Amino acid sequence: MGGNDATARPALTATVAAALVLTITYVAAPVDWVRASLLVVGGLAAAATILLVTRRTRPRDPLASWLLATSIALVTSGQSVALVGQPSASYADIPRFLAYPAMAAAILAFQR
Repeated sequence: MGGNDATARPALTATVAAALVLTITYVAAPVDWVRASLLVVGGLAAAATILLVTRRTRPRDPLASWLLATSIALVTSGQSVALVGQPSASYADIPRFLAYPAMAAAILAFQR
Protein backbone atom coordinates (compact mmCIF):
# COMPACT_ATOMS: atom_id res chain seq x y z
CA MET A 1 0.00 0.00 0.00
CA GLY A 2 2.98 2.29 0.46
CA GLY A 3 3.46 5.05 2.96
CA ASN A 4 3.43 4.45 6.68
CA ASP A 5 2.00 0.99 7.42
CA ALA A 6 1.10 2.02 10.97
CA THR A 7 -1.48 4.49 9.63
CA ALA A 8 -2.37 2.63 6.43
CA ARG A 9 -3.76 -0.52 8.06
CA PRO A 10 -6.31 1.21 10.37
CA ALA A 11 -7.40 3.45 7.50
CA LEU A 12 -7.93 0.44 5.24
CA THR A 13 -9.84 -1.38 7.99
CA ALA A 14 -12.08 1.64 8.56
CA THR A 15 -12.73 1.99 4.83
CA VAL A 16 -13.71 -1.67 4.45
CA ALA A 17 -15.92 -1.52 7.55
CA ALA A 18 -17.68 1.62 6.29
CA ALA A 19 -18.24 0.00 2.89
CA LEU A 20 -19.77 -3.07 4.53
CA VAL A 21 -22.08 -0.96 6.70
CA LEU A 22 -23.22 1.08 3.69
CA THR A 23 -23.81 -2.07 1.63
CA ILE A 24 -25.87 -3.80 4.33
CA THR A 25 -27.86 -0.63 5.01
CA TYR A 26 -28.50 -0.15 1.27
CA VAL A 27 -29.86 -3.68 0.90
CA ALA A 28 -32.03 -3.33 4.01
CA ALA A 29 -33.39 0.12 3.11
CA PRO A 30 -37.12 -0.06 2.41
CA VAL A 31 -37.51 3.25 0.56
CA ASP A 32 -35.88 4.36 -2.71
CA TRP A 33 -34.91 7.83 -1.48
CA VAL A 34 -32.97 6.22 1.38
CA ARG A 35 -31.21 3.95 -1.11
CA ALA A 36 -30.45 6.93 -3.34
CA SER A 37 -28.98 8.83 -0.39
CA LEU A 38 -26.83 5.87 0.63
CA LEU A 39 -25.71 5.41 -2.96
CA VAL A 40 -24.62 9.03 -3.21
CA VAL A 41 -22.75 8.82 0.10
CA GLY A 42 -21.05 5.56 -0.86
CA GLY A 43 -20.17 6.62 -4.39
CA LEU A 44 -18.82 10.00 -3.41
CA ALA A 45 -16.89 8.43 -0.53
CA ALA A 46 -15.35 5.92 -2.95
CA ALA A 47 -14.39 8.68 -5.38
CA ALA A 48 -12.97 10.82 -2.56
CA THR A 49 -11.00 7.85 -1.20
CA ILE A 50 -9.46 7.23 -4.62
CA LEU A 51 -8.48 10.88 -4.89
CA LEU A 52 -7.02 10.96 -1.37
CA VAL A 53 -5.00 7.79 -1.90
CA THR A 54 -3.77 9.16 -5.22
CA ARG A 55 -2.68 12.36 -3.56
CA ARG A 56 -1.02 10.49 -0.69
CA THR A 57 0.91 8.02 -2.85
CA ARG A 58 1.76 10.60 -5.55
CA PRO A 59 1.94 8.31 -8.59
CA ARG A 60 3.96 9.48 -11.56
CA ASP A 61 0.78 9.82 -13.67
CA PRO A 62 -2.37 10.34 -11.55
CA LEU A 63 -4.67 10.72 -14.58
CA ALA A 64 -5.99 7.14 -14.41
CA SER A 65 -7.06 7.54 -10.80
CA TRP A 66 -8.70 10.89 -11.50
CA LEU A 67 -10.65 9.37 -14.39
CA LEU A 68 -11.72 6.39 -12.28
CA ALA A 69 -12.96 8.68 -9.49
CA THR A 70 -14.81 10.81 -12.05
CA SER A 71 -16.52 7.80 -13.60
CA ILE A 72 -17.58 6.48 -10.17
CA ALA A 73 -19.07 9.87 -9.27
CA LEU A 74 -20.93 10.06 -12.59
CA VAL A 75 -22.37 6.54 -12.32
CA THR A 76 -23.37 7.25 -8.73
CA SER A 77 -25.21 10.43 -9.63
CA GLY A 78 -27.00 8.75 -12.54
CA GLN A 79 -28.14 5.83 -10.43
CA SER A 80 -29.34 8.08 -7.62
CA VAL A 81 -31.43 10.11 -10.08
CA ALA A 82 -32.96 6.87 -11.37
CA LEU A 83 -33.75 5.66 -7.84
CA VAL A 84 -35.48 8.90 -6.87
CA GLY A 85 -38.06 8.03 -9.50
CA GLN A 86 -37.89 10.71 -12.13
CA PRO A 87 -40.61 10.18 -14.75
CA SER A 88 -38.08 10.36 -17.56
CA ALA A 89 -35.00 8.18 -17.59
CA SER A 90 -33.15 10.74 -19.70
CA TYR A 91 -32.07 12.72 -16.64
CA ALA A 92 -30.39 9.64 -15.23
CA ASP A 93 -28.83 8.73 -18.56
CA ILE A 94 -26.81 11.93 -18.98
CA PRO A 95 -24.26 11.26 -16.19
CA ARG A 96 -24.26 7.54 -16.98
CA PHE A 97 -23.39 8.17 -20.63
CA LEU A 98 -20.67 10.60 -19.60
CA ALA A 99 -19.21 7.95 -17.30
CA TYR A 100 -18.41 5.48 -20.09
CA PRO A 101 -15.75 7.59 -21.84
CA ALA A 102 -14.18 8.32 -18.45
CA MET A 103 -14.12 4.59 -17.61
CA ALA A 104 -12.62 3.71 -20.99
CA ALA A 105 -9.97 6.39 -20.62
CA ALA A 106 -9.18 5.20 -17.09
CA ILE A 107 -8.71 1.64 -18.32
CA LEU A 108 -6.40 2.80 -21.08
CA ALA A 109 -4.48 5.05 -18.68
CA PHE A 110 -4.04 2.22 -16.15
CA GLN A 111 -2.57 0.00 -18.87
CA ARG A 112 0.20 2.47 -19.69
